[in-house]
Amino acid sequence: MGTGNFDNAGAQDTRDNLVSEITDGIQTCLTYNSDVSEGGEQEFMPLVQILVVLCEHCGAQPPEPEVVAKWRSAYLTVYDDQAGDCFEEKSFVKARRKAIEETFKKLEVLAEKYEASLDAEDEDEDDEEDSE
Repeated sequence: MGTGNFDNAGAQDTRDNLVSEITDGIQTCLTYNSDVSEGGEQEFMPLVQILVVLCEHCGAQPPEPEVVAKWRSAYLTVYDDQAGDCFEEKSFVKARRKAIEETFKKLEVLAEKYEASLDAEDEDEDDEEDSE
């Protein structure tokens, strides 16, 4: 056990439970509330950003890259379809889309790095087994 805030099993469970609630919330938004002005901008994107923060700063496990790509594609499709009706200024719509893309890019990079670390662990285990 270390001295960090997430260096014990109880704290890790708390973090992981929060991540589970967040990912459930993201999925619920995609399934039941595909409205940009309400579900998307008030709940979906804030949840995605909070997930990024937990992964970057608290050691949370990100979703698989394929899941992130699915979320990104689904939300940007809805955003592109509805944003022009929700926001008056075209420059805002464009700038907001860029911010959304950047948020997803961060999560995608975290997911890819995490998956690569798992692959590296598997290779290390295979090497150890081969040397025995």
